[in-house]
Order: sequence, then C-alpha cells, then structure tokens
Amino acid sequence: MTSSSPNSADSGSRIMFTRQDEWKNTGSPDGEIKVFRPTMEEFKNFGKYMEYIEQQNAHLSSGVCKVIPPEGWYPRPSKLPDDYSDIDDFVIECPVRERIESMGNGCHVKNNVVYRKEMKVKDFRKMALSKQYGTPQKNYDLYNLEKHFWRNLLHHEPIYGADTPGSIYDSDVKEFNMSCLGTILDLLKEEKVTIKGVNTVFLYFGMWKTTFPWHAEDMDLYSINYLHFGEPKFWYAIPSHAAEKFERLAAQRFPDGLQICKAFLRHKLYIISPTVLKQNGIPYGTMVQYPGEFIITFPKGYHMGFNTGYNCAESTNFALERWIDYGKNAVLCYCRKDTVEIDMRPFMKKYRPEEYREWFDYWYGERASTYKPTKPDTIKTRKRKGSQDSGGGKSETGSEDSSINLPRSICTKRQRKIFQARKPMFDLWANRPVNLFAEKTHNSRCGKLFPHCCVCQYFVSKEIWNSLPPVETLPKSSRRYVTDQMFYKEKHLKNLDLTICEDELLECSNCWMVVHKNCYPCGGTKITPEMNECWLCERCYNRNDVLIRTTSCRLCELRGGALLECEGMFGEGSDFVHVICALMDRGTRFLKPENRSAPFSPPPKRLLTTQSSISERNGSSPNLLQQQTPIISNTLNADSFGDSGISEIKSPITFTPFQSLSPSQNDVNNSYLNTFIEYKECSPSSSCHSLPIPCQELTVAMRNSNQQFSEYSASYECEGS
Repeated sequence: MTSSSPNSADSGSRIMFTRQDEWKNTGSPDGEIKVFRPTMEEFKNFGKYMEYIEQQNAHLSSGVCKVIPPEGWYPRPSKLPDDYSDIDDFVIECPVRERIESMGNGCHVKNNVVYRKEMKVKDFRKMALSKQYGTPQKNYDLYNLEKHFWRNLLHHEPIYGADTPGSIYDSDVKEFNMSCLGTILDLLKEEKVTIKGVNTVFLYFGMWKTTFPWHAEDMDLYSINYLHFGEPKFWYAIPSHAAEKFERLAAQRFPDGLQICKAFLRHKLYIISPTVLKQNGIPYGTMVQYPGEFIITFPKGYHMGFNTGYNCAESTNFALERWIDYGKNAVLCYCRKDTVEIDMRPFMKKYRPEEYREWFDYWYGERASTYKPTKPDTIKTRKRKGSQDSGGGKSETGSEDSSINLPRSICTKRQRKIFQARKPMFDLWANRPVNLFAEKTHNSRCGKLFPHCCVCQYFVSKEIWNSLPPVETLPKSSRRYVTDQMFYKEKHLKNLDLTICEDELLECSNCWMVVHKNCYPCGGTKITPEMNECWLCERCYNRNDVLIRTTSCRLCELRGGALLECEGMFGEGSDFVHVICALMDRGTRFLKPENRSAPFSPPPKRLLTTQSSISERNGSSPNLLQQQTPIISNTLNADSFGDSGISEIKSPITFTPFQSLSPSQNDVNNSYLNTFIEYKECSPSSSCHSLPIPCQELTVAMRNSNQQFSEYSASYECEGS
C-alpha cells in the first residue's frame, strides 16, 4: 500500500499509505464503523445530513462514523488540492512530547511534557519526516502497522502539535466548514460565549505514533475531524450504549485516576488495549481516516487513535438537539482549570420550552441564589529543575497532618474539601480493620445534620445543610424526604401523597444510627415511644458483639449508616445492605416494601470456570463456589452481564468470604483458586490488600497444565442462560 504521489506540504516526502480498498474492521462485528458518501446536494446542508446519518443508526453501531466528501469538493478551492505550502510559517503552540507508561495487563498512561513554547510547521515537518521520528520504513500495510504500534507502544517518544487554534479552510467555503456549521451550538455565540476548541477550530499536527487516548468529547458533544494531508489516522471507537460498561472497566483498571477525579477519562491520558476490550466483552470498531475524509464522533462515543505519520487535521465540536439530554447529564472534571462546562439553561429554554420550568426549578431553584463560583487554590509544590507538569502527576501537600496525595499544581476548593473528607472516612472502608467507634462517630455526626435521618440526607441539597447548623440534642421528629414509592420501585402507587411531612426520629442505642421511623423496618425491634432510649436497629438487635462489628454492606464498600438484613443475596447466612444502597441499586427489590424490609437482589446462578467444574476436581464441594463468590458492588450491576447473561469479573473488590476459609483452604495450590481474579499490579488503594493471600500469589493459581496464564478465568452465568 505504498505510493510515491506527493500529498503533503513537502514535495520531497512520500506518502506511504493511500486509500485503495476501504478499510475492513479489525474490531468486534457489533462495533463496526459506518461509512457515508453524500452527493454534492446532500453535502450542502450539514445539519440535515447529520440527521440522515443518525436515521441510518450510525450512532448506535459505533461511537464514530466516516464521511467521504463528493468528488470535486475541496476545503481550499483557491489552492491546488495538494498545495499546503502556505502553512510553512504557521506557528504550533506548545507541542508536547508524549511518554507512555505501562500499568500492566494491557493498560497504559500517557504523560505530556511541553517540548517547546512554539514551533513552526516547517520545522515540525522536518522532524516528523526524519529517521528518528518517521514511520517505520518497512513493508508494512496498515494491518501490520497497527500490530507494530501496540507492540512498541512503550518505545519512542513522539512530538504532537495538538490543540493549536486556527483553521486552514478557505473562508468562503460553505459545505462542512467547521467555522460555521450552523448547529444549535451556535447558541453559545449568540450568548457571546467562546470556548476554545469547542465552538472554535483547532489544528492538530501529528507524526508517527502520536496518540489521543480514550475519551468522549467535552460535555459529551458531537465532534467533526477533517484530515487535510499526510499519512492516515487510525481510529478505535466504542458504541455509546457500551459507554457505561467501558467507564466501569476504566475505573477498575485505573483506581488512582478515579480517586483524583470522577471524570478522569476527560484528562485524555488513559489507554486500554483492544485485547482488554475483547476480554471484557466491550464492542469496538476500527477505522482508517485518509486525507480528504471526515470522522464524526457522537455523544458519549468513546474513541482513541494514533497517527501513522506526519499529517495535519482540523477539528471542532457541534451539537444537534439530541445532544441536550447528554449535556444535562454530563459528568464534568473539576480538577483542571481548563475544564469545559456549558450552561444548559439557554438550550433548555429555547429547544425544550415545555420542560424548562420544571427542570429549572429542580436544579436551580434553591441553588441559583446561593451558588458562588470559587477561585482555584494553587498548591505550592517543589519541582525539580527542568521538569514539566504532565497533568497526571501527584505531589504531597504541605500540610503536616495530611498523608493524602493531591494532584499537582491546581486543586479547587471543592476538591480540597473532598480530599479532606477522606480522612474521617478512612476507617469506614470495608477493607479496613473493623472499627465500631469510627462508625459510631460517623453515625453521630450525620445525626446532628438536618434532616438527621441518614437515609433522607441523600435527598437534601448542600445549601440546606449549610443553612442549618448541627444540633447538639436530637429532635423528636424532622422532615422525611423518602417517599413510599421509592420502596415499591416498579409498582406505581395510586393517590400517592408527595407532601413532605414530619416523621419520628429513632436513634440506635448501640451504633448511634439515626433514622426516620418510616424509612426503616421497625417491626422486630423495640420501637415503642417510651422505650425509644433502648431502641436497636436490625444490625444490633439480638446479635452478638462480633456479628455487629463485622457487619458491612454487600452493595458498597462503606460501613456505618442504616443497615438492614437482606434475603440471602450472597449464599447462606445473614447479609446486610444500606437502605440507601437498596433504594439506589436498580437490580434490588424490596420483597416487603410496605414494611421497608427484605431487600433482594438476585445473584448470578453459579460461578463458572474455564476449566472443568470444581466438583469434578479434587472432590471439592460445589457449594464452595458460592461461599467464595466475591462481593458485587454497584460497578458490576445487571448491565455487566449483557444479552448473553455472561460476563467476566475484572476487578478485585472485597473478598470478605476469603476470611472464613481455613489455612489449608488458603493454600494457593488448591484448584478452586482458579475461579478467582488475577490482578498482578494492584495499587495501594485497592481493597485486595486486605486479602490473607497477596495478589501476587493469586496469579500462581491461574496456571493449569494445558495452557499458559489465562488473564481472567472467572465468569458469571445468570439464571436461564
């Protein structure tokens, strides 16, 4: 697939990869990227053609699609098609050197270090075509080049001229002109709001192996990318319906990134290989973008890719009316000063007038008058000479009483409060040693805050908390915000009274948990008003001290709060869940909603292995499998199982059942350990450090006589599959 026809600004360069046959998808069949070839008439109306593309379900099959312009169209009709010599003196702002580090198991993190403050295009081109930075001079086609990229991902540090403001379109071009696409995002310009790279155009100058890691667009917008000249871009894309599953996988593979920022994928630093996506059942597609072609990305369409050589692309964002629902619910990054946040009120008012008032009252009714933007605090850190901030590093704070690492250089007041809050919550994590005193302190602290009920507090805004100081003496009653409908979930209650009313408060005399009488099952405990001082919650009533102390929620990783007994969710014996977790987990139902009791979440039918069943090997009991099933958190909900009912578990969460095994059962040579999860390089924050067996030893058990290490061998099968 080599050609000698010049197609770049440098007449002496040779384009290695030109379009001959259309690229064949190397990803999963259910993630194939669609290609569109509009006529000149269709090409004239950008918004209408985007609607046509979505009518063809392109946004459902993949996170991106490709548009090939009609014959005879050029973005620069005043120049010859291959003439870009006029951009030689164009200045690239802050090109960065890319360094990729391995996190193990097919996951990597990219670090960007500023190479120069500015650089001319002709100097960048000379560097990109040099022997040191150029595309490997081998008889590769693009299929082999993709394999070469992943094999050599950690080698070589290319320079990327990304995010350079400007456009090289002719200003009088009307079709697909990124400076004037004519979509609803133009409302920002009407509001006199300019966001660089969002409603303005950026240029991207790439060379071999420069990478854009997995990300969705800011505010989950659409984007359009046009490749002007040079070598192709290679794209990977995930359909938007698999975005949540991909986010859960990323959170499990990069726990440190999640701790720093809940929208850490917006940092554009995290790389997950296609092999890992296949192992986790996440659909994805691949596509090659040649010069003269457009790539369109859809809302919540995660994508990544790399450049196969020296090239230049142009990109911006746009929006259709369908985006408004994504924009309202976009998860934003607050740990960086260049965070993109779009006020959705003008869009709702203009394009959703019938929904605007109710939506505005819900989100802005109490906050509009109390919200005050905060200025970011600068964390002073000592830097070594010559070092540059890569945006993904950490440094310790100057505080003597804090042992928590904060992100380098910038941290907002909001985020500092989050990090400070981690300290009193530290002993409440389920993977920490049991500490009933810490739970009592937490329950007591929550009981002093309005509305005092530890369930209703999740439905009260921050402004109400701030307006009412903590009380010293617990009142007899307070407003109840949890309604009866929340416990019934799917069943619709008729004549439901949604009026917020007063309800009696109960405080457990043992664990100091405070809850409303109608937010908690009180049937089997002492609840008479005259006996209120002796009232015990379900966790503490008629149970010994050891059971009380070791009780934790089976749906989350925190202790404390309002715990109630559930109906055999994880094998035999008593299990407990938080009331708020049972309410919020969409897979959990209350078997007795009228009594607020008996939450039940059907577990997978049985745990399978890639080898023969455990009962056939070493004579072990099949029941042992259920005793060893790891705790399933909200990150592994029903969506994890997909249509087939089978999904591999990819993250060590908290293996509490391990702690009941005998020393002989803990022997890593026992065959049943083949059912557990390999996690070779766990972070200090991972809950697997509470295991009796180190994670490094668990990997020994993954070997069998016929095959090498299988990266994961545990899978769940739902009933009926």
